[in-house]
Amino acid sequence: MGQKVNPIVFRLGFKNNLWHSNYLYNNYEELSLYIYQDIEIKNYIYKFFKLHKIFLHSCKIIRSKVGLNIFVFYYVSTKSLNIINSINLIQKIFLNISKKNYIKSKKKIIKRLWILYLLKKKLNTKENLYKNFDFTEKLLECLTLFTKKSLNINIILQNSNKSLFVNFKNKLESERFKKIVLKLRNYSNALFFKECLNILSIVIKKRNSAKLISEFLAFQFSVMKKHNYFLNFLKRALLLIIKSRFSFIKGFKLIINGRLNGKPRAKNKFLIVGKVPLQSINSKVDYSTSVSYSQYGTFGFKVWICE
Repeated sequence: MGQKVNPIVFRLGFKNNLWHSNYLYNNYEELSLYIYQDIEIKNYIYKFFKLHKIFLHSCKIIRSKVGLNIFVFYYVSTKSLNIINSINLIQKIFLNISKKNYIKSKKKIIKRLWILYLLKKKLNTKENLYKNFDFTEKLLECLTLFTKKSLNINIILQNSNKSLFVNFKNKLESERFKKIVLKLRNYSNALFFKECLNILSIVIKKRNSAKLISEFLAFQFSVMKKHNYFLNFLKRALLLIIKSRFSFIKGFKLIINGRLNGKPRAKNKFLIVGKVPLQSINSKVDYSTSVSYSQYGTFGFKVWICE
């Protein structure tokens, strides 16, 4: 029964008593209302970030009668950066076109308009519904409507999109991580190589990062076809990282359910690296789930990280 129980809920009364949000309330009725609104706001933020191909690490809410402070820690994927760059390219094309140039060079303008039309076709999809709006403005508008304009909302966004070796403070740690990267050089031609290593470097140093890995895995499985190739890389990378002294992670467990490599039947695949004691209450375990939708159907992910 240990696999079916959420390990965070299982340890709430013993070790992990901290809730991820703080409230200032008078009655228990107010508390229940705040908890309900907290869950709804978090669900909306997760969906909103997922639309823009941004992986959410954690979200914390501090609330009083007057104000609502939201702290969001996120990671920007390469796909979302490509969308932003293409929108900037459209804006540049619009600025370059003017009435004076229209008479002199019609051929150049026709080419530019054709590029613009093709880019608009790519961007006008369900994934990019909010492309015409500013990211933070859209977030604030929706939250003010949800709270009926009764609270002062402050959103603090923290980006973790750094290079591989910025997360390590000591030179020894960065050198050890470089050696791990050299051992994994057989996978260097793969598209997921740099981004996966960057996320693993964040997971090593920052706690409660199971959500980040589960969201990243869901995104990768929706894009790629060679699932087993990616899982072999992930297992080898985690084995090398857990053996190293600079990581505080003791164990990693992953369960995937779906049609791996496009097989006709869905199966469960287990990936266990290190020790993950789910029955012992003293162990600190972070848990997260996610779902990805691909051409081979849906994939379900369950991630446990033992600290």
